[in-house]
Amino acid sequence: MSSRPTLKRHDAIRVFSSALLALCWFFLYAAAPAEAAGERAEKPVRVKAEKIDHVTVCVKNLEETIKLYERFFETEFFRVKPVALGALGVRATALNAFGIELAEAGVGDGEAAKFQKRMGDALWGIAFKVPDLEEAIAAMQTHGLRLLAREDNATRKVAVFHPEDTFGVLLKLVEYTPSYAIGSLETVEQWKKSNPSRQAGAPSSEKPRLKVEKINHALLIVSDLSKATRFFMALFGSRFYDPGSRNFTADGLGFELIGNPASGLLKKNGAEGVFAFLSLKIADFEQALDLLGAGGGQVLQKRILSTRKVALVYPTPLGIGLELIEYRPLAHPIVGLEMEESLKSAK
Repeated sequence: MSSRPTLKRHDAIRVFSSALLALCWFFLYAAAPAEAAGERAEKPVRVKAEKIDHVTVCVKNLEETIKLYERFFETEFFRVKPVALGALGVRATALNAFGIELAEAGVGDGEAAKFQKRMGDALWGIAFKVPDLEEAIAAMQTHGLRLLAREDNATRKVAVFHPEDTFGVLLKLVEYTPSYAIGSLETVEQWKKSNPSRQAGAPSSEKPRLKVEKINHALLIVSDLSKATRFFMALFGSRFYDPGSRNFTADGLGFELIGNPASGLLKKNGAEGVFAFLSLKIADFEQALDLLGAGGGQVLQKRILSTRKVALVYPTPLGIGLELIEYRPLAHPIVGLEMEESLKSAK
């Protein structure tokens, strides 16, 4: 008689079921989960930015700067709370309709005061509108960017990141739900009537002013063009094109990167990059040049092309470099994308 132990029937069934279950789990792990994990590993973490919301100009005296800007722009500046920027030493801020924020640097050793001392009144930062601030902060930190300040209030959520990590640019993320565009016109009028002493001041209609339609893009001088291009592509998923020179423009969000390591501005800023010019879409190109010229602005370059009129003006009476650009859209963006694909396939 054999002395080997024998399995009872229910033991055999249990062993067989366990082995079958383990085999199933093996195939599930080896197929679908592994493929999904691979896709997640390969997918880059990007900040979901919707648009350039506004740019920030660091100034020494807010009241005087408001008066100066309102002499040249057909717009009003209204004071807003310096959400998150207060932690950087900003004393007060004002914002106009098309997105120029004036930030008065306080005294002391805050980031704003240090920048103002080094650069004077100059473009300091750029704010992107994001749909989810928490998600955007996490994405920024994945790329190693340091959070300088974070603040929420009843109107918006704001996060600011260290400029040393972003080519000398103070990147700001803003989450808010805008009021209904037409309805907000009545809100502004009601507010102005109830707060006559708090508004920044209404520009007179007697003198001609720059008719700005929007901020078109921001021009940034960088010491390493390839590095900066890779950085912003990885951060925002931006696409860049080369218009036949050293300038690279990001589509969608509006960054123009200029490789110029010999620039005196870079040496002055003491960082990897600095805003060179703010590009404004102008309704009347020649009028804008005349107004800036009458105030002492100097045209560095002027080009009249079949698609647009462009001029670089520096110095300007506003203290910041400006690119003036006049153009009319030739097609809807969707049509443009299809045209782009058509040209690619024809090559």
